Amino acid sequence: MDDFRLNESECELRFAEGGQFFFLTLNQLPFLLFENKEEFVEGNNILAIAAAKAKSQILDYSLMNNHFHCIAEGHENGVNDMVARIKRMLRQYLIRRKKPLDSPLEIRIDPIPTLTVFRKIVMYTDRNSYMARRDSTPCGYLWGAGSLFFNDNLELMVDGTRFNELFRDDKRAICHSRDIDLPDSFRCFKGMILKTSFVNYKRTESLFISANQYFSMLLRHAESDMEIAKTIGESILLPNEDAFLIVSSWFPRQKIYSLTVQQRFEAAKRMKRELSSNNKQIAQVLRLPLTSVEEIFPVPR
Repeated sequence: MDDFRLNESECELRFAEGGQFFFLTLNQLPFLLFENKEEFVEGNNILAIAAAKAKSQILDYSLMNNHFHCIAEGHENGVNDMVARIKRMLRQYLIRRKKPLDSPLEIRIDPIPTLTVFRKIVMYTDRNSYMARRDSTPCGYLWGAGSLFFNDNLELMVDGTRFNELFRDDKRAICHSRDIDLPDSFRCFKGMILKTSFVNYKRTESLFISANQYFSMLLRHAESDMEIAKTIGESILLPNEDAFLIVSSWFPRQKIYSLTVQQRFEAAKRMKRELSSNNKQIAQVLRLPLTSVEEIFPVPR
């Protein structure tokens, strides 16, 4: 057996011998759940505390302005407990921050059946910030775990203060509760529980053959993003660069700029259907006048 097949078999075995894996998705809310650094810090701490209390492990996560994604490992009852705690703490957070309370907080729980699906979901989670924001890379986004994987620079970063060494008032400020019993492994910096102390990133790394495999998938997984998004009922807009590569693959022997007008119109329909592209993206990728695209897909006035 060659090295690749042997290493892949070892990853498959580690996945099979582990606990149950789940993909948690908070529904996209019609308002900004997290608007600034202080609110993202609080969202980060909610995930950390809920997982610790429920004795479940977080393997990856990404907080966005109006929703989040999280990969958890543990017994089903523990993960259900974790989700219940997140919802309860988020409801308290909404009250405290004077945010809308009329939208339901729905957290979808999808079992992850295979290693292949697990890897696709890791890619989707780590690329999620990059999809919505152009000021960050998947590995540089502060409110997710993507920066942890295969990163030997972690030991050079601020390691924070142990949670149990903080003053009582500081502990209560983080927990927003009198229940301040958290793992001794938790470290904090400026009121934030550091992701290095609550994300089991080494476990996630062990389910990839190498750093090269992880980053190759991260850079080339746009079509899988669409697959996962459709599965969980989420709408995403691919970056133009990813959309361009996918459309180019539809015409392997032609350049986009050399396509006929009819080919471009057919590609526009396919982009709308398969990539959920908006009119602006279709016009930019296919080099069509925006007015022509709007004739195909009229914009409500």
